Amino acid sequence: MDTNLLVNAFSPKYSSSLSHHVHLHEQMTDSSALPWMLGVVEGFYGRPWRMHERTELFTQMSNWGMNTYVYAPKDDIKHRACWRELYTSEELDELGDLVAEARRNNIEFVYAIAPGLNMVYSSEQEQQLLHVSEEKLNQVHEIGCSSFAVLFDDIEKDMCTTDQAEFESVAHAHCHVTNQVLAFLGPKRLLFCPTEYCASRSEPNVKDSQYLRTVGTHLDPNIQVLWTGDAVIPEYISEESLEHVNLVIRRKCVIWDNIHANDYDPRRVFLGPYFGRSPKIRDHVDGVLTNPNCEYSTNFIALHTLSAWSSETVPYDPRAAFEFAVEDWFAQLTTHGSPRTKGLDKYGLIRICDMFYLPYQHGDTCNNIINEFLFLEETSASDETQKRYLIAGLNFTFYGLLILLSSYIKDTGWKDRCTALQEECNDIIALCKRIAAFSCGFAKDIYPYLWELQEMLAMVSCVLERLESGAQRPTRTHRPHSSPSLALGGMLASLQLLVLPYGSVHGTSICTAHRVYSMRPCFESDRDYLYDLCFKASVSTSAPTDEHSTNECPSLLGDRWVGPYLTLPSCLAYVLEDNQGVCGYVLAAVDSRAFYDDLQTLYIPTLANKYTAPSGSPTEWKPLDHLLHELLNPTFYLDDEIMEKYPSHLHIDLLPRAQNQGNGRRLVELLLRNLQACGSVGVHLEAHPDNTAAHQFYEKLGFTKLNVSLTNKVFFGKTWVQTRDSEAEADTEMTVEELNNETLDCRHDSE
Repeated sequence: MDTNLLVNAFSPKYSSSLSHHVHLHEQMTDSSALPWMLGVVEGFYGRPWRMHERTELFTQMSNWGMNTYVYAPKDDIKHRACWRELYTSEELDELGDLVAEARRNNIEFVYAIAPGLNMVYSSEQEQQLLHVSEEKLNQVHEIGCSSFAVLFDDIEKDMCTTDQAEFESVAHAHCHVTNQVLAFLGPKRLLFCPTEYCASRSEPNVKDSQYLRTVGTHLDPNIQVLWTGDAVIPEYISEESLEHVNLVIRRKCVIWDNIHANDYDPRRVFLGPYFGRSPKIRDHVDGVLTNPNCEYSTNFIALHTLSAWSSETVPYDPRAAFEFAVEDWFAQLTTHGSPRTKGLDKYGLIRICDMFYLPYQHGDTCNNIINEFLFLEETSASDETQKRYLIAGLNFTFYGLLILLSSYIKDTGWKDRCTALQEECNDIIALCKRIAAFSCGFAKDIYPYLWELQEMLAMVSCVLERLESGAQRPTRTHRPHSSPSLALGGMLASLQLLVLPYGSVHGTSICTAHRVYSMRPCFESDRDYLYDLCFKASVSTSAPTDEHSTNECPSLLGDRWVGPYLTLPSCLAYVLEDNQGVCGYVLAAVDSRAFYDDLQTLYIPTLANKYTAPSGSPTEWKPLDHLLHELLNPTFYLDDEIMEKYPSHLHIDLLPRAQNQGNGRRLVELLLRNLQACGSVGVHLEAHPDNTAAHQFYEKLGFTKLNVSLTNKVFFGKTWVQTRDSEAEADTEMTVEELNNETLDCRHDSE
């Protein structure tokens, strides 16, 4: 062992303390003698897996011959954001149980810490927080964990002034911190993730990167280096590229593979096989760790096929391994999902997995839908073309009859293929519904993706109906490709590209139940549309007497429920739009107290010339008079406790054609995000006591019924707790004007 290398990586002031711990380091096994790693790194952004899921994972890994698990969830705050904080006794007990469970399954448990966001590398106190007795890593060491990882991924390369004076570069600082962990803890295995963890992040390139060269010369040779490949999510990992990086870092790297990671795109999940890595790369690495989907239960195929890839006895065929994994998975799902799996077999599950395949590749089923649709689109004949064929045939010339016969044969074949594709879309929609009925974790995790897939396939089917009817096809400017790359949306975006040109042709909709929607800020030019929508929504839910009164003055409802939010300051307004126009809106006041003050002093006076207040006894008023009185003399419920906890309020309306498709939820979620960005801590709303459907809708969105005693009124409220990050960024909150200029696209999720 070259102890000089270890000592030289430290600045002089650490050398004396180091000498007391060299004996621990000398007891270490050389990394080349450690078992070759095959396993899982829980290293994604998003909700960490639950303890029972990890326990199940260890059992599966053991069955598949995997031997390593790395605990590194980015959103575990004590792993990354608040790495200095010690675990509580309860948390340690839970973590200790997990370490013990891994050991029972012959899984090496590697605990990772990521201090790079805010660590002062030269601070002796910061160093002690990592490894001194009863501090962070030693806590985990005491519960039986003997393998660790220090991660410096996804951070800036900046150093504070103190560190700049102490270290030649940030790479020297990272090596220093990691070497010291090795010296003090003497773990069985120590992994290191550099800031330049792939070729695309190496400056200027792998060969000439000073950061990686420093890692090669200053990081102890017993420490293993994590590497993702040519990119964060590479399509392929080649032997040649690994040889280059290994030469620079002076050791074999360990692959941290993101091929199945989906934390960068909420519309994608990957159910395809391990792909794009030749089994020959095993000779160039010390292990492969996959960082899979955020949703634990969706990773069966990813891990099953990785295990098959690692086998040295059977040649690896990705598609064959995929189908074999689906067969095993189907058997497991039907065991957990019985008796609700009627009508589903492994071939149906293959078709669903084909729709959610890999980052750079669609599955066979998805490719077939895209290619068949484009063929049918390109070969479809408009009504005008069919008419010309008919006229030519009616001339009763040989040539004319030949044209007519050829047209008939072509048209029959085209219609058969069109019908087959429609049936394929409908079959997959039915499969989505069957899987959603499973009583298992996978059904819950995959449900949002299945819901959106059903919506997109319904749109595709509706466009096919239009092509079959002879409608003229629009000009296509974007053609979906069989290789989706890392573009947001993946398969769903490809299907959306198919139907997008049909969003508005001759003023008609592509279908009656599914449309392509978008959400955007409301403009002054939308006022008339919103007034009309407010009136229509009211009429559709009103009693005949109320409908008659609003018909007498249709703008009254708009002036009451819409006008203030488009006129007064500190209000947010967003609209939902389809190819027929505005079909929904959500409005809110950030500060209800200020809004009601402005309503009385700024808005209502502007209505004096438009409306005349009703006179006489209220008992003799007509329904319209009561509406006018409410408009000009509004009453507010301003309970101090409610206004403190739920200072904002909202109002939402949707036309019938936009209902029951998740649009209400999407509008409310958009508004909630922006209310939080404005600094609000909660929001309330008013609902009719008899509208039980609305009550259920708001409760599903996390609203709770408030304890308010008012006749014919029910109030719901939702609050949120500001995180450390939001408090730290309070000085960068967006203004209402900035938010109203923000444009967002609508996603089709489950409601």
